[in-house]
Amino acid sequence: MNLPKKKVHVFIISDATGITAEMVISAVLVQFREIEPIFKKFPYIKTKEQIKAILTQAEAVQGIVIYSLVSQELSEGSLA
Repeated sequence: MNLPKKKVHVFIISDATGITAEMVISAVLVQFREIEPIFKKFPYIKTKEQIKAILTQAEAVQGIVIYSLVSQELSEGSLA
């Protein structure tokens, strides 16, 4: 008997395309066949305010947040 998969919201935040983070989380989630990921990608993020708004959305649905940020300003403390 196949059980229904658990839907999990995955928020991908990047200050570029987000392709690297998306590839990494996709590779990881292959190991968890009981999960059906719902990807929400946010590329080209440039401000802390944008990040805070995305984190608020993720928190509302108890989502997983994956990020790939080259900008030191965005990565330091804004996701803490």
